[in-house]
Amino acid sequence: MTLTTLQEAAAKLMEAMQDEADLAQRKDQALLDALAKSTPKQRQQEDQAPTPEDRSEGAAR
Repeated sequence: MTLTTLQEAAAKLMEAMQDEADLAQRKDQALLDALAKSTPKQRQQEDQAPTPEDRSEGAAR
């Protein structure tokens, strides 16, 4: 292998690694966006759900 061939291979590898990193970052951002959208709804449901303390008070009555 010549030096030029090695340099080309290294450049292709770096490009592939950068593409993979970009894809991972987009996936992470999509997950964060989905979490941000679902969080208010989950909080509303959690606020309406009885807490363990509420359940134990109901059982004591």
